[in-house]
Amino acid sequence: MPSEYLNDYYRSVEADERATIAFFVDALRHAEPGQPVLLFGVGPTLHHVFLTAGTAAEIHLAEYLPTNLREIERWLAGASGAHDWRPFVEYTLECEGVVGPTDDQIRGREDLVRSKVTALLGGDAGGADPLGGRGSAPYGVVISAYCADSATADKATWETYMRNIAGLVRPGGLFITAALRHSTGYAVGGRTFPSASVDERDIRRVLEPEFDWDDGAIEVCDLSADRTHGYTSIVLARVRRTPTDARASTTVAAA
Repeated sequence: MPSEYLNDYYRSVEADERATIAFFVDALRHAEPGQPVLLFGVGPTLHHVFLTAGTAAEIHLAEYLPTNLREIERWLAGASGAHDWRPFVEYTLECEGVVGPTDDQIRGREDLVRSKVTALLGGDAGGADPLGGRGSAPYGVVISAYCADSATADKATWETYMRNIAGLVRPGGLFITAALRHSTGYAVGGRTFPSASVDERDIRRVLEPEFDWDDGAIEVCDLSADRTHGYTSIVLARVRRTPTDARASTTVAAA
């Protein structure tokens, strides 16, 4: 399954990931540097990890399926036949402002990621504590892309997953996320997997109680020119969790 997924989606940087990586690179400019960064629900992939290396003190990767974590371990170990992520590293560097990244710059970013990934964690978005007490929660930065929405077809379940994942962000910390928009399923290896058919209004609503959209951004990216994978648009978002003192002030004012 990991190999089918990687071959279907990650042999080149397709339009959805060009938009996602560019948005995430910009979003991390709003993050406090020098702290652990968590990527939750990474699957067997590393394409969003490379953009965190310059900001993170260390990188933690959380994933539900052990087979996916083993695929990541193969790349971290430099194993023969591990997936080639160089096109994504190159595009990430371009988004960061590097003109015509060289082979040495690409290898340098790969080496930096290998040095900064310090934890591969089991993660279950269905749990009130999705890391089960592992990791360094709460985090100053949590990235979760195409995770909660691609794990269920039920919107109520998606809401639970999103709240649990977002709960890993400390007050004042940054949550960066992406979802398939108005999609009921996506294709991998000739099979269709469920999606919760969410949109930007759903994301705003589910995060509203604990996150400040005045200190955030949300974008819709149209992908209708390419219907290969079963979805025609995506939603990209970054938002800051309300600091504890701000929540306390709001509570006092309401009283």
